[in-house]
Amino acid sequence: MQITQPQITRITQIENNNPASLFEPSAAGVSGPAVHWTAEESLVWAEIWRAKGRADAVPIAAIRERAHLPERTIKKAVRGLRVRHSLLIGAVREKDGGYYLIQTADELEETVGYLKSQALSELVSAYILLGKSQVRLRELLGQMELEITKNSQMTQKEEQRQ
Repeated sequence: MQITQPQITRITQIENNNPASLFEPSAAGVSGPAVHWTAEESLVWAEIWRAKGRADAVPIAAIRERAHLPERTIKKAVRGLRVRHSLLIGAVREKDGGYYLIQTADELEETVGYLKSQALSELVSAYILLGKSQVRLRELLGQMELEITKNSQMTQKEEQRQ
C-alpha cells in the first residue's frame, strides 16, 4: 500500500511526540525477535497503545479519521498486531466499536470467545459451500488444523529471517 501525505504527516507527529521504541515489540512487553512493522500497523498502534482496557477503547471511526486508513485496512493491521507481534488487542463489537489493549482475564476471555465464534461461523459457511455430502466436518476441521500449523510455522520462519 502506498503511504499518503496525511499518513506521512501522522507518522512524523507520532515520532516527534513518542519515543521511537513505541514501534518495537518490546514496548508492548513482547519478547523475541523483532518483526518489521508495516506502516499500517504503526499507524493503528499509535492510535490504540494508550487505550488500556475496554472502557478506553478507541472507536474505529477515530482511528480511520486520524490514521487516514479505511476500516478494512485497520482490521487487517489489528490482525497483524495480534498475530505477527503477539499484542493483546481487544475489540468492542457493539455499535461504534473500537480497539484497546487487553488488561484483564475477562477482556481476554471476551475477545477470544468472539474470535472463536467468528471462526466457527466461517467454518460452517465453508462446510455448507462445499456441500455437506462432499465433506465431513471432522475432515474439514483436521484440514484447518493442518493449515493453521503450516501458517504458524511460516510466520515463525518469516520472523527469523528479519
